Amino acid sequence: MWYYTRAGEQQGPVEFAALQQMAAGGMLTAQDLVWNEGMPQWASAATIAGLFGAAGASQRQSPFPTAPSEVPLGYYSPQSQPGGYAGYAGFWLRFVAYIVDFIICLIGSALIGGVIGAIFGAMGAMRSQEGAVALQVVAQLTGIAFVWLYYALQESSAAQATLGKRMLSLRVTDLNGNRISFGRATGRYFGKYISAIILCIGFMMAGFTERKQALHDQMAGTLVYRTA
Repeated sequence: MWYYTRAGEQQGPVEFAALQQMAAGGMLTAQDLVWNEGMPQWASAATIAGLFGAAGASQRQSPFPTAPSEVPLGYYSPQSQPGGYAGYAGFWLRFVAYIVDFIICLIGSALIGGVIGAIFGAMGAMRSQEGAVALQVVAQLTGIAFVWLYYALQESSAAQATLGKRMLSLRVTDLNGNRISFGRATGRYFGKYISAIILCIGFMMAGFTERKQALHDQMAGTLVYRTA
């Protein structure tokens, strides 16, 4: 089965005979990129033997495959993974990692809340209703910041994963298998709120989308891989 590009978008899979018909009808040009699972990278259609036939030989501009740098960002080979990765992480692996991270964040937030409560108590701020409300607001904001930084700092670090994901050999990457920035990791984290408010369907999407992406992964342009 073959994949091809049209107007900058990946299409397929189709059989080789269908590609030949598209080439003959002008729907596939010599400059379009094509790929199948037997190829190490995407290549221009002009380099594929038998695709254009003798009539299309004049369309060929180069006898060499397209260089990897010429492949548009975001293109991927459905059956291949970046070096060091064994495949996409599915819903249940990610769910177990989430439970581990949830417990860690729960303990961390409780400890931070205890410290803040002790500080407010030492200052005598809790003797008034206003002080109690201020303590609750500060504790909640600090808890949110702690969880955000827990995810964003670790997933944008060299480890590319939270403690829970590391336990299961999972890594968060961009669409090309590279380490993500702190800003992208932040967007991915807050995107989880959207995944959650739609009855958690955004999280469930990791179980049936082609690249096992949850909604927040699609929003942030990220993937979650299993390491080899």
